[in-house]
Order: sequence, then structure tokens, then C-alpha cells
Amino acid sequence: MNRREIAVEFIKAFCSGRIDELKPLLHENLSFSGPLYDFSDRESYLQSLERDPPRAGSCNILRTVEEGESVFVLYEYRVGERSLKIAQYHAFSDGRISEIELVFDGSGFR
Repeated sequence: MNRREIAVEFIKAFCSGRIDELKPLLHENLSFSGPLYDFSDRESYLQSLERDPPRAGSCNILRTVEEGESVFVLYEYRVGERSLKIAQYHAFSDGRISEIELVFDGSGFR
């Protein structure tokens, strides 16, 4: 898979609640930054998802932009009647996602 395909696969697995499929897509030295949490390695990030898994839903990819070693994805995450627009930046190292910056306003999603 190329970088764009890996980023989209990550988002689809996350949105559908298939967290067991995320590990092979992520670099062990993952850096994650978002509105709720920050992590400095893959295992801490995955453990947090195991403790508090995402609600299974669907996603609609709105835009992808690839530049150098990074991919930006804008998508809509939908669970039932609720939806949330999310922007996610992915940097890559050794063919895996090594950095994620996540931006969203979840006030209307609760």
C-alpha cells in the first residue's frame, strides 16, 4: 500500500472500531496529538483505544492530500444519526504512520 492508502485504511479501521487492525499501520515510535490526548508511542495509543474504544460507525473520505512523506485526510465520521468532521495529518517513516495530528470539534457529537 502507498501512504495515501495506509492513511485511509487507518481511518476506516478506526471508524469501524477495528482497533486490532491499526497496529501494523503504525510505527512503534508513533507521536499522536489530538484535542483529548497526546501519546509518544504506539503501545500507549493502542492501550488507550483498548480501554476506551471508538464507537463503531462509518466514515466518508472528503479529501486527501499527499505531500512528500505526509498525507492529510479530511473525513466525516458517522455514528448513527450523528456525524463529526475530522482533519487528520499523517507523517510516515519506514512505510508506517509515525505521526498523527488530529483536529475536530466534538461538542455536537456527544
